[in-house]
Amino acid sequence: MRRRKALEEEARQRADIEARKRGKARDEDEAQIAQWVAKAVDVAVPKPKSQRNFTDPQSRIMETPDGSFHQCFSAQAVVDADHQVIVATNQGHGASDVASLIPMTEQVQANTGRVPQ
Repeated sequence: MRRRKALEEEARQRADIEARKRGKARDEDEAQIAQWVAKAVDVAVPKPKSQRNFTDPQSRIMETPDGSFHQCFSAQAVVDADHQVIVATNQGHGASDVASLIPMTEQVQANTGRVPQ
């Protein structure tokens, strides 16, 4: 039963995030966004094939380079080429690292005070 409740809570959280994004994209005021969020959260249900790793819920099932699927994280590290020191890190659950490029570049700049080359 706890597993079902966890899946239902994840569905509500996803509905909340999506309703907020749609409301902001339409340039609606906070009151209208709150109404959309409440409505979306009320009707949110887990997808029929929803899965969750209850031991490590932040990980996701991802396709690996060999074509198989594994429970994984996606981790990134930026290393100073001259000194071999890690200057920025990130851990996510998306299979692609593309979305991490700009945030990692900004993190390097914040951590070192320099723009990476």
